[in-house]
Amino acid sequence: MWISAKIRKHILQIPDGQTFATRELLGYGHRDAVDAAISRLIKTEIIVRVARGIFVKPLFVNGVLKMPTLAEIVITKAKAFGKEIICQHGKDAAQALKIADTANNEPTVVVTGSSTSFVCESSDYGKVRVHLRSANALSRKFVNTHIGLFIRAMKSLPQRLRKLEVFYRAQELYNKTQRQQLKDASLWMPGWLSDMFWMKANAPPKPKYETESWDFLRKYMTDEEYKDYLRINVYSGMLTA
Repeated sequence: MWISAKIRKHILQIPDGQTFATRELLGYGHRDAVDAAISRLIKTEIIVRVARGIFVKPLFVNGVLKMPTLAEIVITKAKAFGKEIICQHGKDAAQALKIADTANNEPTVVVTGSSTSFVCESSDYGKVRVHLRSANALSRKFVNTHIGLFIRAMKSLPQRLRKLEVFYRAQELYNKTQRQQLKDASLWMPGWLSDMFWMKANAPPKPKYETESWDFLRKYMTDEEYKDYLRINVYSGMLTA
């Protein structure tokens, strides 16, 4: 029972509305004993479970329990497992840069360490599954900078959308300095993406048949005169070629 007493004393010192993890209590005894003590505290409503291994000291506002936000729960969960939240996920970044219509269906963040997911209940999202995705080398290098946002957004796109026009559209929210910084960082990007910095946008297709005088003559011809000009000088030449 002395384990329960120590855990109860620890929790009473936690401010109302603050989240905490089981891991914070493991210094008081064996895991089974800690879990049993936590179970009793939940039944007596001294604490509320908001996710597996994550709890909150109840905070009542006007007699209504105020649940923690999703961000508070995710931060506590990540910290309990030694993870650090790095940045926004690529699909969400693509929507932010207006190169994708939809983001992730469920809350997703990029973290250090391995990928995992868990179900939680928060004040802003209700009951939802949250995904923590493992950060790759580029995510760790550029984190939440505009460079990192751009790289993650482009990499999240399906193959059919990895086009030059999408590449330029992703930079429309950036200023001239930021675009230059993107280009300077291209050496760190995947080959297909870095190559786009050296490509030129396709020029509008030229008419299949063209003469230098057309544009000039067109200013002074009626539609009928222009059609006659084409018939006599262009199409007739095609037939005799």
